[in-house]
Amino acid sequence: MQEQVLFARQPIFDRGLKLFGYELLFRQGTDDRAVFDDGDQATKSVMLNAYTHSDTLSALNHKPGLLNVTKTMLNALPDFLRHNLIIEVLEDYHSDADLVDVLAGLRERGFRLALDDFEMKDYRSPLLDMVDIVKIDVLATSRDDILAMLDRLEPHNVKLIAEKVEDYGMYQFCLDNGFDYFQGYFFCQPEIVTGHRLDPGRASLLTLLAEIYRPNIEPNDIYELVQKDTVLSYKLLQLVNSAFYRRARTIDSLHQAVMMLGIDRIRSWATLINMGQLDDKPKELQREALTRAFLCECIGQTIEPERANTYFTAGLLSVLDAWLDRPMPSILSQIPLSAELKAALIEREGRLGQALEMAIAYCRSNWQALDPQWLSDHRLSPAQLCDWYSQSIDRADQLLG
Repeated sequence: MQEQVLFARQPIFDRGLKLFGYELLFRQGTDDRAVFDDGDQATKSVMLNAYTHSDTLSALNHKPGLLNVTKTMLNALPDFLRHNLIIEVLEDYHSDADLVDVLAGLRERGFRLALDDFEMKDYRSPLLDMVDIVKIDVLATSRDDILAMLDRLEPHNVKLIAEKVEDYGMYQFCLDNGFDYFQGYFFCQPEIVTGHRLDPGRASLLTLLAEIYRPNIEPNDIYELVQKDTVLSYKLLQLVNSAFYRRARTIDSLHQAVMMLGIDRIRSWATLINMGQLDDKPKELQREALTRAFLCECIGQTIEPERANTYFTAGLLSVLDAWLDRPMPSILSQIPLSAELKAALIEREGRLGQALEMAIAYCRSNWQALDPQWLSDHRLSPAQLCDWYSQSIDRADQLLG
C-alpha cells in the first residue's frame, strides 16, 4: 500500500474557552499501523499536506497551527510558514548548546516559537527569551513542580500552555494559577457534580432529547416539538437553506424542512443546535461532535450502509457527557435510545460501538487504539480513515461556518 499521512488537529483554548489554535498531529502510516520512525519525514509531510495540498486557513479556521519540528528541520523552514504556523521545539533539543542561536535566526525571520514539554532541568534565561510560548505537560508534572516552574518563568515574557489537561480539576488548577492556554481532553470529560440540580439549559436539552428520541415518533410529532422553540425553528431553517445543502430554492416552511430532512437528521440537527446554546462550554465541542458524527457515518456507509444514520447519531451523542457534565450512563437512563445505541455509547459494544471507538481514537490522534484487525476485518485502512477524517473536518467547518 502506498504510504499515507495520518492527519489530526487538536484544539487549544484560551482562558475564556475560545479557540486559540490547533496543534497539527500528522503522522506517517503504512498498511494498517501508524508508524513514527522518521521525525524529519513526519515534519516534511505535515508541511506538504497541510500547507500546500489543502486549504490551510480553512482547515485551521483562520487560527494558528502549532507543529512539532525536529532540529534538522528547524534549519529548513520556508518563510511562508511564519504567517500561520507556530514552531514547537521538541524537548529533546532544549539543552543543546547551539539551540539559542538557531532560534534567534528563526525569530529574526519572523517565526513564532514554542518550547514543547518544557522541564526545569533545561532552564536557561537566554533560551526563554527567544520563545513566545512554553508548553508544560501537566499530566506528567506534579502540582508542586508546576507551581515552582510558574514562579521561575514569571520574569520571562512568555505565554503558558497547559498540555494534556485530562479533567476538569486539572483545568481549574491551571486556570487559577495563570496559564494562558489549555490543550487536552478536558472538554470531552464530564465534570461530575453531586448534590446539584441540572441548570435550566442542560435540563431543557435533556428534556428535548427524551422527547425527540422516542421510538416510533412521527415527523408531525417532531414538527410540533420543534415549532415550540423559536430559536431551534429559526436555526433549523437556516441550516436547511445553508450552503451545506446547496438547495436550488429556499425552504421557508418548518414543516417542509422536517419532512425533507427526515426524522433521523432532524433529531441530530436539533441535538446539535441545542448543544450550542450552552454558553459555558467551548464552541469547539460542537465541532468535535460533528466531526465524530461525520466520521462515524463514513465508516457506517462502508460496513452497514443502510444504517449510516445510526452511526452518525452515535458519533454526535458521544459528547453528551461533556455537554451535560454527567456520566454517560446517567444521561442515557433518561433518553429512550435503543439498547444497541446505549451499549455503543457506554461500553463501545457491538459493531456500532467498535466503529465509534475507532472514530474517537482517530479524532484524538490515539493511533495505538486503532485496532488493525478490526479495520482489516471490515476492509478498512488508516488511509481511508485519513481521507474520511479530512472530509469530516471540512463538512463540520462548512456547517458551523
